[in-house]
Amino acid sequence: MQTGTVLIQSRLSFFDHSRKGGFFVLCGDPRVHSVACELLVRPLSQGCIITVLDAGNAFDPYLISRIAQALKREPREFLSRIFISRSFTCHQTHALVQKVFAGLNANRSSLILMLGLLTTFYDEEVPLGERRALFKKTLGLFKGISRKGVKVLITSTDPPVRVNGGFAALVIQAADGVARLDAGPEGGLILNVVKEIPEVGAVPK
Repeated sequence: MQTGTVLIQSRLSFFDHSRKGGFFVLCGDPRVHSVACELLVRPLSQGCIITVLDAGNAFDPYLISRIAQALKREPREFLSRIFISRSFTCHQTHALVQKVFAGLNANRSSLILMLGLLTTFYDEEVPLGERRALFKKTLGLFKGISRKGVKVLITSTDPPVRVNGGFAALVIQAADGVARLDAGPEGGLILNVVKEIPEVGAVPK
């Protein structure tokens, strides 16, 4: 099922494909993962290489294939430029991001997509203080990656009600641009930009 990205993509000015670097977050409705995957289509069409870090088991290669076919492109053409690594614990997530940061000089990716970043950090079997410290280090690595000219896009669904670790607030604070997706009428999506990088030359309010 198409998520409605075509209708909202023109409003995603917070995530500018032409801008080098930047740390962006797409949060809210569970469909954020699908929307983020659809947003890969433009850079893939331009020949970009993309690294996907999947902490929520949310990457859908069939979605990419369907979109490629709809554009009369060979699915393998798109999928061959996507490199996927998965993590299942907060320590694995941090290690993955650390590995990406260490290999930036050899990595030709122009975009890092982190699906479900907060998922593994909600594991209450790991002490909250340990998770928060590791999460802050992980955010620092993402900021370092974005400063080197590689765009970072993170997805995050709303946390369970019982979780109260402040992780969502930390990632929003660290990000350059944040947009929130919510369910709209008739199964559509409503997008609100929460935080946006000012346009070049814009006068701060």
